[in-house]
Amino acid sequence: MPRLLTTLLVLLLAAGIGLADDQPPTPVRSDLTPKDLARVRAVTAPTADFSKPEQFELLPAGAATSKKIVNRDAFSFPSANLSFDQQEQFSLGNGFFRKVWVSAPSSTKASD
Repeated sequence: MPRLLTTLLVLLLAAGIGLADDQPPTPVRSDLTPKDLARVRAVTAPTADFSKPEQFELLPAGAATSKKIVNRDAFSFPSANLSFDQQEQFSLGNGFFRKVWVSAPSSTKASD
């Protein structure tokens, strides 16, 4: 009897998996015109191209997105999600990066 019950459960599970639909149901919006509904579906459709931010995406790098002006100094600002200690390390490294260096064998007293 337990073996028959186990077999029956396995068959029911296999049938359920075979009939399962992986796509979530599309919600029906009766408050939108067909034109607006098509626009909403186009904007909220999942992306297939991860080489660029999605349309209307505010934070393409998540919490690491910098909201500074995109110019030659864009990489001089730390990510918004760094801790205080990480911001200190970033500032120290950025200071070395932005420092005006002199060619060898010259030397400066401030950096020696």
